[in-house]
Amino acid sequence: MLGLISPTANGSPKFRLQKRYIMPVLDPASQILLKNIIVATDFSPTSKSALRYATVIARHYRSSIFLVHAIEPKTYAFSQPETMDRTVDQLIKNAKQQMHDEAALFPDLELQQCIQQGTAVEAVQRMVILINIDLVVVGTRGTEGFGKLVLGSTAEQIFRQVRCPVLTVGPDVRGQDSIPELSHILLPADLLSDESRAVEYATSLTMQYKAHLTLLHVMIGTEPPLTEDKEAVIEPYRRRLEQLTATSSDLFYPPEYLVEFGQDAVTPILRVAKEQATDLIVLTVRRAEPWTSHLADKAYRIVAESPCPVLTIPEPIRRMEL
Repeated sequence: MLGLISPTANGSPKFRLQKRYIMPVLDPASQILLKNIIVATDFSPTSKSALRYATVIARHYRSSIFLVHAIEPKTYAFSQPETMDRTVDQLIKNAKQQMHDEAALFPDLELQQCIQQGTAVEAVQRMVILINIDLVVVGTRGTEGFGKLVLGSTAEQIFRQVRCPVLTVGPDVRGQDSIPELSHILLPADLLSDESRAVEYATSLTMQYKAHLTLLHVMIGTEPPLTEDKEAVIEPYRRRLEQLTATSSDLFYPPEYLVEFGQDAVTPILRVAKEQATDLIVLTVRRAEPWTSHLADKAYRIVAESPCPVLTIPEPIRRMEL
């Protein structure tokens, strides 16, 4: 996934760089615009926390918020045919009242309320197509046990299928009642994916909020090398990280470039996020099955266990290989 490790003749590990995608040149003066934001809600505590984050973003960018709730078929699947319409009408009535109550908590913002029948993913996708949506915000549950994983996977379906950035607020996000300032951003990079859009969003947010930015690459499947060899091993990867922000000269603070080692990518990412009191993780994701080998396909565990919100950015469809 990250650094390919193969044994030498004497059995010691040998590190070699894999092929990578060519990063397009980014305009350092470009700033992301978040004019229209969807908040997908099921009225759970994490959804309410996601809404609070969305309102902070909306005030900063003067965005419009579309509060979307989906009435899924499974919620009335066991109704008798003769009572089906009454059941759906009651669900819609209840949802309208809950959405009204949530919107009333933010009187300074205009929250446009939308209730749709179908799955949450279908509802969000329809809105993204009909309206020029810049960001989707959603809450998710944890990963302890199969049941919780299934319940929380709606968020994964959204950030893998919707072709716009998705901000996910997990159950372990600290201080959900008081949204912190955006002062530290973490960008994990596998150096194999096309991470240009994630870099663009991370650097733009870094400039707007005068935040610190850390780029992190994890080398998988090996123990850290001996101290005297460590710098020689990590230096090529650090240079690759530096190249990702080579055109971003207007950052308020110089970026930090870290190379870590681990048996998996997720554990070091979460550890660094906690150690640095990270306020946001920016992560490239692709439309793929979640059980493959790349960092982009470990996204759901990162999202569900992160101590801060995670902004997932779809990998550009067109990629060039060196």
